[in-house]
Amino acid sequence: MELNDADPAAPVGETSDRELWTWAVDGDREAFGRIFDRHGKAVYNYVFR
Repeated sequence: MELNDADPAAPVGETSDRELWTWAVDGDREAFGRIFDRHGKAVYNYVFR
């Protein structure tokens, strides 16, 4: 998956999705879990429309 520069900024003190995605691709399960926690509901709702 390719990321572009249109990603929204992370709130102050939060790790950006871009950085989490980079870590997740390298096998960091915690980073993947944080991405899932942030976006899992939106993905689920999109898939089951």
